[in-house]
Amino acid sequence: MKVVVFCGGLGVRMGEETQRIPKPMIRIGNRPILWHIMRYFAAWGHTDFVLCLGYKGDVIREYFLNYNEALFNDFVLEGHGANARIELLNRDVGDWRITFVETGMQSTIGERLKAVEQYLNDDEEFFATYGDGLTDAPLDLMLDAFRASGKLIQFLSVRPQFNAHRVITADDGTVLSVEDMRKILPISSAAEESASIVGLRLLKHQRSHKTHQTVEMVF
Repeated sequence: MKVVVFCGGLGVRMGEETQRIPKPMIRIGNRPILWHIMRYFAAWGHTDFVLCLGYKGDVIREYFLNYNEALFNDFVLEGHGANARIELLNRDVGDWRITFVETGMQSTIGERLKAVEQYLNDDEEFFATYGDGLTDAPLDLMLDAFRASGKLIQFLSVRPQFNAHRVITADDGTVLSVEDMRKILPISSAAEESASIVGLRLLKHQRSHKTHQTVEMVF
């Protein structure tokens, strides 16, 4: 299955760092978030990627065009200089197929998805995800559940953690108590679910006009 990655947004919440690079290129360890996302899908056998570029898309293009697997993997070096030969002992991106598509600076998720539709070919199903969200969810079980459901779209969400406290003070500013807001204002399950953060999606690819409207509304 193809994997569509939305990595064209401005990433304004990340502050100064995204003035220099797009958010998916912020590093975790010695590789960008985007690489880790793609590696996750590749670990489940999905290595055909479609990147929806926009803001500073040239940084993403340049990263993969200049990617040197020898810098991140074990290898054997024989000889030196012009006669040097490298034998990689393991690889991390060697079997990836990546389609880079410019989808605009201010485009919505639905518009980006529409812009790359032609690169999905006749695939009946595909994955779609943001370029800044990592997960360790069992992708094979998610795919099985999606196919068994008969639905058009399935998405993975994360219930956000609520962590806040109330400070009770006297008139002179003396702290009398610190109380956990979760005990004062318990959040119902329904409220927590309604605030879930949407991430990974599985979608059926249908070309009718009606389906495109549905996809855009969901996103």
